[in-house]
Amino acid sequence: MYIIQRIKMFTTNLLIVLIGALLGRILSKKLKQPSILGELFIGMIIGNIDIITLTDTMKDIADIGILFLLFSAGLAINFDEFRRLGKSSTIVAFSGVVLPFLLGYSVTILFGFSKLISLFVGVSLIATSVGVKTEILSELKMIETRLGTLIMGAAVIDDVIGIIAVSIVVGIAASGAILIEEVLLTLFLSVIFLILSLTLVIKLFKKLSERFMFKIGNIENILLFGFIIALVFAVTAENIGLSIITGAFIAGLILGQTHFVRVLSEHVSIFGESLFIPIFFVTMGMQFNVYSFKSVGVFAVVL
Repeated sequence: MYIIQRIKMFTTNLLIVLIGALLGRILSKKLKQPSILGELFIGMIIGNIDIITLTDTMKDIADIGILFLLFSAGLAINFDEFRRLGKSSTIVAFSGVVLPFLLGYSVTILFGFSKLISLFVGVSLIATSVGVKTEILSELKMIETRLGTLIMGAAVIDDVIGIIAVSIVVGIAASGAILIEEVLLTLFLSVIFLILSLTLVIKLFKKLSERFMFKIGNIENILLFGFIIALVFAVTAENIGLSIITGAFIAGLILGQTHFVRVLSEHVSIFGESLFIPIFFVTMGMQFNVYSFKSVGVFAVVL
């Protein structure tokens, strides 16, 4: 009986989220805005009037959505352009880290908070929403452009810098000092992961795709293979300290250089956009608590 009730609650919640996503997309289309805005807005309404409870199961399904989004983005990126823009992406990434951190830290200090809290606020502003940027770029058909490639390259570097920054601040909070060994280890593993993935692993997968393209067979098997690889890289990235979405994006970049790219590109985005990705953005909106935002007053507005 308990299991039946859980299933009933889950299906009801899922139904409401999907209806919300559809309404959000219709609203966005009417207003000629990206669908993500409507999904976030409807999600915010659902979350703040307590129609449903955001369960861990729903959050897990939403996480699949962001994996789909970044995996699809990786498939669409021109890898040669991605590599050529490495230096520019690095500059953009550092600019996008230093300025928000300094502003966040300074504003928090001005409002009378401690240096440690100010450090945490500064670091939290480093973490930009890669999912939002990716979805907007995809909708505007800009993910394959030079600008889109530059932004996605900067996002990968942002992730590495963000993880290092968090490690430093957490170390200061825990022991009053920077845990230099932990920071260096995280940096080393992240760099090695990215270098190997974008050099040797790409070459390996190119050869494998040439040999096994016809052995894998139908579209369903190719999609299954792609999803497995995306999850492998997502889990690997998370285990070394990076985010799972960076791993999924790297997996997309790799498979985008193989003979599987046409099948994957055509079907992954459709599969994700019709189910998992809208769930992600609606649930993301549900987590925005209007009342808690109101309670922090001027500080939140300035920040």
